[in-house]
Amino acid sequence: MKEIARTGRPGVRSGDLLRGAGSRLFNCLWGLLALAGAVQFARAAEPLVQADHVLIGRVTAGDDGDGVGFATVWLPRLERGVSCDENGEFVLDGLPSGVCELHVRRIGFHDAQLQLNIGERDSIRVTIELRPAGFQTDELVVSANKTTGSAPDDAVLRLEGAALRDRLGITMAQTLRDEPGIAEQSMGPAPARPVLRGLGGDRLLLLEDGTGTGDLSASSADHAVAIEPLHAANVEVIRGPRALLYASQALGGVVNVQREKIPRSTPAAIGGELTLQGESVNAGASAAVRLQGPAGPFALRGDYSLRSAGDISTPLGVLDNTQIDTRAGSFGAAIHGDRGSAGAAVNLYHSEYGIPPDPEAGHPGGASIELDRYGLEARADWQPSTDLINVLRADVSMQSYEHFEFEASGAAAVLFQRRSLQSGLQLLTADGEYLRGGTFGLAYTRSDRRYDGLVSTSDAIEQGIAATAVQALHLPALTLQAALRADLHVIDPAEEKLSRSVGNIRSRTFKGVSAALEARTKQCAGLSFHAAAMSTFRPPTGEELYSEGPHLAAYSFEVGNADLQAERGLGLEAGLSFRSEQFHAGLTAFRNSFTGYIYPRNTGERSTRRGDLYLYQFSGADAVMTGAEFQAGLMIDEVWHVAANFAFVNGELSDGGYLPMIPPASLHVEAARQLGSGELGLRLTAAAAQNRTGEFETPTAGYVVVDVFSGWNFSWMGALHAFNINVSNLLDREYRRHLNRVRHVMPEPGRSLRFLYRLYL
Repeated sequence: MKEIARTGRPGVRSGDLLRGAGSRLFNCLWGLLALAGAVQFARAAEPLVQADHVLIGRVTAGDDGDGVGFATVWLPRLERGVSCDENGEFVLDGLPSGVCELHVRRIGFHDAQLQLNIGERDSIRVTIELRPAGFQTDELVVSANKTTGSAPDDAVLRLEGAALRDRLGITMAQTLRDEPGIAEQSMGPAPARPVLRGLGGDRLLLLEDGTGTGDLSASSADHAVAIEPLHAANVEVIRGPRALLYASQALGGVVNVQREKIPRSTPAAIGGELTLQGESVNAGASAAVRLQGPAGPFALRGDYSLRSAGDISTPLGVLDNTQIDTRAGSFGAAIHGDRGSAGAAVNLYHSEYGIPPDPEAGHPGGASIELDRYGLEARADWQPSTDLINVLRADVSMQSYEHFEFEASGAAAVLFQRRSLQSGLQLLTADGEYLRGGTFGLAYTRSDRRYDGLVSTSDAIEQGIAATAVQALHLPALTLQAALRADLHVIDPAEEKLSRSVGNIRSRTFKGVSAALEARTKQCAGLSFHAAAMSTFRPPTGEELYSEGPHLAAYSFEVGNADLQAERGLGLEAGLSFRSEQFHAGLTAFRNSFTGYIYPRNTGERSTRRGDLYLYQFSGADAVMTGAEFQAGLMIDEVWHVAANFAFVNGELSDGGYLPMIPPASLHVEAARQLGSGELGLRLTAAAAQNRTGEFETPTAGYVVVDVFSGWNFSWMGALHAFNINVSNLLDREYRRHLNRVRHVMPEPGRSLRFLYRLYL
């Protein structure tokens, strides 16, 4: 057995003085490194500071011509944007010549899109009119065609503004769990991850600003996602061909949290946000601040947050050891010129949380986890003077992750360490008459993993090289989008050896090709149709190949399989949608089949080394997931709105039986009334009983839960103020979610009052 370098659980959650001083020193070193990188970027980009074209604009209300303050103006292809001032005015400088598309968004108004032809003039003035909306919400996008005929939107789902504030939870999984097809897998409030169409882990990537966080949340249910929801500017779910830009195995899709650590534009003045959030069910409180502004040629941005919550209260009592304390922050700098930009950012994330005690699973005292993540990211864009290439982009991300698991006695049981590097080059082609949205890239990744403590898992280095290509073809009545990706993946254990339970531990090499094709028709009489096919390639991870030992916080004794082969997936889907001024509806059916689907199989046997833990063996089996999603929305009049979404998925093994941890059929219905600058609504969430369970998995009864939500905003003293007050589980209903790993210990949280206040400076 390996010995952990640091033993004993800290007596104080924030750590002892020595460790705190070391942490601060490490933060300073990261800061100095980032500052040095930013200076180098600035020197490299200095010839680009001279701006050729300036866009000066004003956003107004369509009915009276008054300025619309705090609207967001965004250039998607250039990934540049700015927020309007209180009078609706904005300035974007350093723009290249050519055709570009402008997106404008503001709470309480319909989105607007405008195509601009930036020619020889040094400055261009525009006025954009927004139409007031009686109610505005985010929904599943079933037709991605834009009226301007530009490339299709990457996201099939986007949460931002009022919709994001209304749903903002402790984790990203809690934030997204009411969206179409998405469920929450959890093991207490802190370690939670979203599941889409029954697919979780690294089949559904969780990214921040398009980059992996370097955590180990995909490998086990007790590992938390190192993303703080309070820092999210928006959250998007990407499926289909463009998901292959991020990973070969993303059949479930990609959840990308836009935090914008590296500033994407230079603001005209200092601005930012202040957020306060609270919840009664766990005496939780959190606060976050974000500031951004100009500093000479630089754009600077920083954020910081604190979150603290106690044990969760349920209708049957308190679920012990579910406390959470988290702090997170980042600092970024960038310089923007007429032919490109360059920037860098550092970030930190620290969290301490509990895993509930489970006497049945062999951990009557529970466990506690402490994790730290430090990261450095850099990105540079160049816009060459050519009609063929729009942007050349280079990016690199380095993450250092450390994760301790403590027993109830305070002794450190397991240490997970990961040092990761992600780097890439991308070429974004200019849009033509028919070919649009072309993206071609090369990527290199490396992950060094180390394990200490009770486990005998072999340390390993994983490396990967990938080449990707995505292109859209726009025809008069149809849009086609295709993607192709080739991967080479190598896993080298620290020591090659023969294990009686794991097998022949040796270096493994995997290579494969992934592809996707999607077709979408243009709307005709409000109707549109889409169909997609996607083939994916997923090599096994080091944990799946080499694990050997007790994972106490996961209540399991995990054994890898050194002979696992790469998993192959084939996803098919088709959908029909209708959209009018007041009503929209969409129906999608899908089928995902797998060859060698990799999952930890409960053997039903106790470990010979730890008789209190069940033995889980990683296995590869053929499997099929089928399901459907339906969503609809109706604007009854200018103030009343109703919406609903339904999702169902069934997971079966080809040789008989069901896959474990598949969410039951679910229905979400909400009705809301606009009240001046705010809204008040009722949300109903229902889930069917889940009796299609995996081997040794217990069924779960169905339930119905009612929530109340409200939100309003107003401008005062040159700033926008937004409030959200919600009541979750209004009837204090006792219910249990099937994807909660501790559902047999206690039910879900009881009635809870939640509030959120956000000040936009």
